[in-house]
Amino acid sequence: MASLERDLRELDALRNRGVITPEEYEVRRAALMAAPPAPPRPRGNVVLEVFKWGSVGCLVVIGVGFLVSVLLVIAIVAAISNSEDQTADSGADIRVTLSEGVSGEVSPEGQGRSRQRVTILEIADATETPNVFQAPRNGFRFWGARVRIENIGERQTGTIDWALRTTDGIEYDRLFATGDHQDLVYNDLSPGSAREGWVYFEIPVDAAIDWLRADPARLAAYDLYFDAP
Repeated sequence: MASLERDLRELDALRNRGVITPEEYEVRRAALMAAPPAPPRPRGNVVLEVFKWGSVGCLVVIGVGFLVSVLLVIAIVAAISNSEDQTADSGADIRVTLSEGVSGEVSPEGQGRSRQRVTILEIADATETPNVFQAPRNGFRFWGARVRIENIGERQTGTIDWALRTTDGIEYDRLFATGDHQDLVYNDLSPGSAREGWVYFEIPVDAAIDWLRADPARLAAYDLYFDAP
């Protein structure tokens, strides 16, 4: 539209100066009015146009890129959350009797796919020399349990942490553990696999046992307790 108005003004100026006759003026004006409107100018590359703004344009592009990155990270986190362990865990501490042949199953809180079964195979109290290289201190005795640990879940499991509490309320950490052909200290027990071995504690000679605890994950709730009868 602006181009047509400019051409008409120029045509009027030619007529007013007598450069063209009235007849030529009418013919040219009719031709201008009948001509189709000029197509709009194509827009340039949006990114290039943005960069024409200088530093402001750069900031706009960087901001858009950052926003896209944040949205992508949020989408990835959401996908991971949806794939988290949805299998039911133990729901509470598991308590069974401390006796030979007794077993219990435990899954840490929020880790239902990681499940282990622990069986007490044998109990040895007042053990003097479970290890030829080590003897109990004066006034203490060794207490040991031969256990079988089975991975009955869907994920690899790590070493169980053991604790023994006496009736006076004192807890004792595992002194050492020996496995039958395999160490009971591990971090890669595959599903369907099992290990057997002895777990030993050093306690006072006159102490009575309250419970033995098997903790499958120190940073998560739900443990397996073997309560003394």
